[in-house]
Amino acid sequence: MKPFAPLLKKFLPDKKTALQARSLYARILREARDPEFYRSMGAADTPEGRFEMIVLHMWLALRTIKADSPDLARNLTENFFADMEASLREAGIGDMGVPPRMKRMASAFYGRLAAYDQALGGSAADLAESLKNNLYALSPTEKHAQKYAEKMARHLIKRTSKGRNERQDRQSPINQQG
Repeated sequence: MKPFAPLLKKFLPDKKTALQARSLYARILREARDPEFYRSMGAADTPEGRFEMIVLHMWLALRTIKADSPDLARNLTENFFADMEASLREAGIGDMGVPPRMKRMASAFYGRLAAYDQALGGSAADLAESLKNNLYALSPTEKHAQKYAEKMARHLIKRTSKGRNERQDRQSPINQQG
């Protein structure tokens, strides 16, 4: 088994990274399930709405960690997909139904990540439009979707700006001089 150890190590996460990913995913789930998103931010309290909120929070986490911690980002994504598969099975979806649903979820997941990344590089209106088309796609009216998409966009821009500033502070030579 020893000759294969380096090969296995390349493909299997170390225990620390796996634990960090599980812990981070649990935090993402707690945040995505915060009742405030459903009460005051207009997210749909449905399986689809909860999926969208989890994807949104995964995007926030991944955009923060993927450059510095690619192994953690990969492990986090694996936790997400394992959880989604388990949820489908708990909902009674059989072995033949899981793969096509997972394929649609993966397509939605990666599509949202790309759309949110692209929108965040533009204006607040671009991010609101992306949120309206994804997170608020099931809203009862266009007006409802627009109102809450704009509110969520402001929240996300504030949150991503704060995170970017905190990372820059940690990396600043001034802070490293101690």
